Amino acid sequence: MTRFLLITGVIASLAICYGCSAKPMSLRDTPLAANWGRSFETAKCNQIHSLDAEKNLDVVDGLDGIAGEKIMEKYQKSFEETLPRPVYNLTIGSVGGI
Repeated sequence: MTRFLLITGVIASLAICYGCSAKPMSLRDTPLAANWGRSFETAKCNQIHSLDAEKNLDVVDGLDGIAGEKIMEKYQKSFEETLPRPVYNLTIGSVGGI
């Protein structure tokens, strides 16, 4: 019996030492830590279409003023509409129609 307790104690102390010596999860190199900032840099790089764009003073083709104004009005009005709050009915432990 004492031999069993001795072996169990040695195994338990080795497991505790191994658990305490392992690198904590916060210090491990996770995929997020390895790619930190890469998403921001990719988005920024994709938004810069032409580095010489400031030198081009031509009129930009796209939405005219009236269409752009209507779109922005519709966008602003979408925030003014309030949806009714949902109503939750909870019945817990009702007895005999009370």
